[in-house]
Amino acid sequence: QAGLPAANLTICHPNSVDSSGQPAGGCHGTGINHNKFYLFSEMVDGSTDVVVQSSANLTNSQLRQHNDLLIIRDDAALYDAYLDYWNDLQASSYNSNYYTSTVGDTGTKAYFYPRASNDTIVSILGNVSCQPSSIIRVSVAFFTSGRSDVGDALVSLANSGCDVRVIMREGSTIEPTLASTAVDLTVFPDYASGTNFHNKYLLIESDYGANQTYQRLVWTGSHNYTYPALRSNDEALLKINEGAVYDAYLADWNAIHDNALGP
Repeated sequence: QAGLPAANLTICHPNSVDSSGQPAGGCHGTGINHNKFYLFSEMVDGSTDVVVQSSANLTNSQLRQHNDLLIIRDDAALYDAYLDYWNDLQASSYNSNYYTSTVGDTGTKAYFYPRASNDTIVSILGNVSCQPSSIIRVSVAFFTSGRSDVGDALVSLANSGCDVRVIMREGSTIEPTLASTAVDLTVFPDYASGTNFHNKYLLIESDYGANQTYQRLVWTGSHNYTYPALRSNDEALLKINEGAVYDAYLADWNAIHDNALGP
């Protein structure tokens, strides 16, 4: 903060506080600015319009937790959408229904929050047509009963024959909804060593969308499956349709699952 000119630093609604007196208030939402993205117009390797979307905050503890970071290069439409969002965040004008989405140039799509009605994740899951080979993997640090519709959608897909497996952190209030259902649920313990996971991603390998074509898709970003993440936080969700990226995320999901079984 000390190293930047005052005009180059925006603190979203710094005078807002939550019920416990802690600083609160996003740039758009009444919750928090929960974003974790970076934009670069040009890199030394020649790539341009670079979007970096992460699940990690810039804190030391995040280095010891499972997180992910996705780099999209040379995608002008995606970059412009993120830059528009960044500029709107900088303006710091409350808007509880900011929600927008933009299709990029490289099999990408971005969704920006807060959203006043409906649920993006429920809509995404509603596009899946379950086949015996359909795979759905969720790795989300915070999943609460405030998003019970997402839990219900996952159970419905599992009952329809999709292979649905979910990893979430210990203490998630959605656990009773998913327990003893066809969803394969793994609860990641809160190890005393500080090892935990902080990801927020969804993997779908299935017939998908209006044309029900076979796709292998990843959604990642800052968006937890909590009520504030949907309705009151500033958040970004990024979709990519790229087989190599899907394979990498599936390998990461498997590694987190194995780590949840014991340090």
